[in-house]
Amino acid sequence: MVGATHRGIPVTIPARTLVDVASLAVNHADEEAVVCLVCFFVSKRLLQLSRLEQALDRQAGGLPGTLRLRSLIAEMAGPTESVAEFELELVRLLEAAGLPRPKLQFEVRTARGELIGRLDAAYPELRIAMELDGYRFHADYDSFVADRERHNRLVADGWTVLRMTLASIRSSPREVVADVRAALDRVRAA
Repeated sequence: MVGATHRGIPVTIPARTLVDVASLAVNHADEEAVVCLVCFFVSKRLLQLSRLEQALDRQAGGLPGTLRLRSLIAEMAGPTESVAEFELELVRLLEAAGLPRPKLQFEVRTARGELIGRLDAAYPELRIAMELDGYRFHADYDSFVADRERHNRLVADGWTVLRMTLASIRSSPREVVADVRAALDRVRAA
């Protein structure tokens, strides 16, 4: 579907272009390139995720690569679940793996009582933080900068910070568990 012309050449709208590119993805590297394109289009405000979802809905069948595109939309738009449900999904994963239940929404303060930040999940006694990064809440410049500054303050205060996404919890749960277990083992051994 041609959406417009550019310098006299018919072009598709960004959403359709991304669906077409995603449908050609045949391996993980191709899919990751599509992820980068979506992130670029969204960050430059060339694309609304709702338009991309509509373009996918019009696409017949599940062409290769479009399934990854659908899961990316769900992550970037913020799944229909709340952030709290995102955190509970992590808790369920960790407990199923035999790891202790982390504290949720744990506030970290300096020795003087100043708030450094609120952690999505933490093992405070071991100073291990787990931050659940969703594109929806971390995509704009101010959030990006604030996240990095807060991360640095946590590390300077002696915290180990693990960052994960809903996609990693769902598609790579073993790796998420392995990372948390390794952090727990390392801190306990110190």
